[in-house]
Parts: sequence; C-alpha cells; structure tokens
Amino acid sequence: MKQKGFVLLLVLKDQESHILWNINSSDSNSSGSGSSNSKVVVIVVVVVVVVVVVLGVVLVVVVAVVVVVVVLLAVHKKKKEKKRNNSNYNDRSTLRYISFVNKLAETIRVTEEEEEVPPY
Repeated sequence: MKQKGFVLLLVLKDQESHILWNINSSDSNSSGSGSSNSKVVVIVVVVVVVVVVVLGVVLVVVVAVVVVVVVLLAVHKKKKEKKRNNSNYNDRSTLRYISFVNKLAETIRVTEEEEEVPPY
C-alpha cells in the first residue's frame, strides 16, 4: 500500500475561516487506513476551527464587557463631578434663581414699608 500525503491549508480571508484540504493519493483504489486518516484529519480540523471560533467569541464578549464597564465608570465620574459643582452654586441657573429670590424679597420689603398705615 502506498503512503498517502495530507495537505491542510487554512486560509483567513475577510475575517472568515475557509478550510481547504487536499488529500493527495497515488493509489486511488486502496481503502482502509487512508480513508480513516482523512476522517481523523477532518475531525481534527473541525474541532480546531470550533475551538478558535469559540475563543474568538469569548474574546469579543470580554472586550465588550470591559468597554461597557469603562464607559459606565466614566459617566458615573462625570455625574459625580457635575453634582459636586452644582452644590457649590456654580451653575448659572442656580445663580439666576438666587438673584430672582433676592430681588423678590427686596420688592416684598419695599411694598410692606409703603403700605404701612399711619396710626389713628
């Protein structure tokens, strides 16, 4: 029985895995271990591709989780800074509101002074 050679070519194209295999045989009529070997090679190739795809998916999920956590932490930090700034009355709307309340209080005081009735 002549020995069969197996050539496995893994081509990565456009982020897709294409598996091409070519089983070279000089004796096409022989059977037995040659076909068994080709089945083993196909099974090994399929297992390797499945493992690589699963690891790729796991890597993508881990990267996505890390990105989401970093974004959430950044948003939380920004909200915390904004809240701290607002508590120091640095917000324009807060300053306008305080100014409005002060003017209203002054107007009420002036109006009360004008409405004083002279005693009888």
